[in-house]
Amino acid sequence: YVFFLTNKGPNWLDGTRTGDTSLAKLTVPNFGWGLPIRKGVTALVRMLPPPLEQPDSDMTIELDATKGIRGPVPAKLELIMRGDDALGTNQVLASFAGNTRDEALRKFWRGRFDFIDPKTYDIAFDPDKVELHMTMQGTATMDWKDGWYETDETGVGYRPDFSRAAGPGHDAPFAVNYPYFSHTRETVLLPPGFTGKVTSDGTEVDETIAGVEYHRHVSLTGNRFVIERTSRSLVPEIAYKDAI
Repeated sequence: YVFFLTNKGPNWLDGTRTGDTSLAKLTVPNFGWGLPIRKGVTALVRMLPPPLEQPDSDMTIELDATKGIRGPVPAKLELIMRGDDALGTNQVLASFAGNTRDEALRKFWRGRFDFIDPKTYDIAFDPDKVELHMTMQGTATMDWKDGWYETDETGVGYRPDFSRAAGPGHDAPFAVNYPYFSHTRETVLLPPGFTGKVTSDGTEVDETIAGVEYHRHVSLTGNRFVIERTSRSLVPEIAYKDAI
């Protein structure tokens, strides 16, 4: 990386990258520390990007079960990728042609949502925003076993293992997947006349723990059910005592 200063602050240029077209779109690389090549500067400087302001993975799921919940229902999905993930994925998909690209997209969607049979799919890349829009329409077979449905990609948190053997370095900080920002919004249209209610017990989440900010909220208006979840890392590491 090459470091230089402008009137808007430091910038980092990577001669091995492709797809960068303006300084405004450059992000700070997450390498931790860097050494500027400047006269009289011999100290390392911090290379740490701020927490993401927009989701780098932004998923929208729409399931239309108005004609019944048991049979296949129409499904519409859109994934917006931003930043380097968008650049890299677009470059890979752009190298495919014809049926090869279509098959790659089909495998992607089936691998992520195995209960949906994709019918049509497409991609569109916005170089100005550095966004890749991936869309898919198909039919979904919703699993209503035992009379309830588990919503898709709306879980929060994980089961961490912070145990370490005693000895030197056992109390070193724990790294956090940083920076990332994931957002999912799922809408399920239920049959007309559906009656029910949403309880907040275990569903509503507003919590920051282990360096990650979690939110989850649900609503049911008439026959329209909406659940929205975000996970965003705020720091690159957490202290041992905080992890415990």
